[in-house]
Amino acid sequence: MNRPIPNIVRRCPGGGLVILVSAVWIFAALVAACGTTSGVRSTSGSASTSTPAARLYPKSSIPASAPTTTGRATNTGPGTGGLVTFAVEQSVMATTWSAFSTAFDEDNLTLLASVSTPSVDQVVSGYFLCGCGPWPDVTKAVGFSAPPQFAYPLFFLAEVQSQDYNQTPLNKEVVFTQSAAGRPWLVAYIGSYSGAGALFSVGTGTTDLTESPLSLSYDLSLAPAAFTKWGQQLDQTGTAPPLPAPFESTGISDAAIQDAETAHLYDQANGLTATFTHTLVSTSPVFPTPSGNLICATIHVRETVTSVSGDHIVQPTARNAWTAILPPRAYHTLSQQSELNECFLEWPTGQAYQQTDMGGFYEATGTA
Repeated sequence: MNRPIPNIVRRCPGGGLVILVSAVWIFAALVAACGTTSGVRSTSGSASTSTPAARLYPKSSIPASAPTTTGRATNTGPGTGGLVTFAVEQSVMATTWSAFSTAFDEDNLTLLASVSTPSVDQVVSGYFLCGCGPWPDVTKAVGFSAPPQFAYPLFFLAEVQSQDYNQTPLNKEVVFTQSAAGRPWLVAYIGSYSGAGALFSVGTGTTDLTESPLSLSYDLSLAPAAFTKWGQQLDQTGTAPPLPAPFESTGISDAAIQDAETAHLYDQANGLTATFTHTLVSTSPVFPTPSGNLICATIHVRETVTSVSGDHIVQPTARNAWTAILPPRAYHTLSQQSELNECFLEWPTGQAYQQTDMGGFYEATGTA
């Protein structure tokens, strides 16, 4: 069973150090269960061989804290509105989540695939291939959110308050879905963060929200498409466009900008051209939480790298220059695909942040 290397800051999808400064709020969060950084790029006859392993947009997690304010959601008792009941949520946690959590802890991708959507299977595959490690199979408290729903597909959010291997608090944000009556419940979106407050009250046992999303100043359903466009422009040009309003700059966006700029400088120095395609695959409903509204999304990223002058894209025998699944040899063109789960939070005060980021390259092919 793999275990993470503690106190390592990563720049791959799902890992990184985040410093968030907003008004009087100052937090630091380190995404749990990530190992050492996943290598550098190598080229034959190049002027430079070092660049960040990942070239995707925001690479980390944003901590959350709920400011005391009017209009904030309130924890309620088990609700009865709609098809997603408290009993359903508890049953899904005892079956689907129990199997998923065990599989994640044990790196068992076969078991994990049986209780998650194909997209989440790719997200987790990329996460592990990126060099990140598993989470502990620990649940201390759970917060549920399920806006009233009367037609399929059904969704609900579960915040699993857990702990990392070094005993620090670890919050897992999980969205479950059921496509039709009688069909199995599956994990549809997944992410985590540590070192900052949970969205639901800490240590209060099981709480359940069956309310509609908060009426806030920003339509959070627009966030996934806005960040998909932002990431596309950033990666393709190497120049950071303004963050989508009302999202605030954090360590996530700072790291993404630095990675994109470095990658473009590296490509220029080594005779490489890169083309990116960011595609918004799906989004969850907007969920109310005691900290504000939350939405999750799946974003697919394809990167194609071409050597202008020949086979200058080299994957060494150690497989530490590009994604580890790429066989060792020299290539003229390289294509890498990544699946990412991203969640976004809007506070009742109007501030908005990316909350989680998880995934990585799950496929890589090359041509001579």
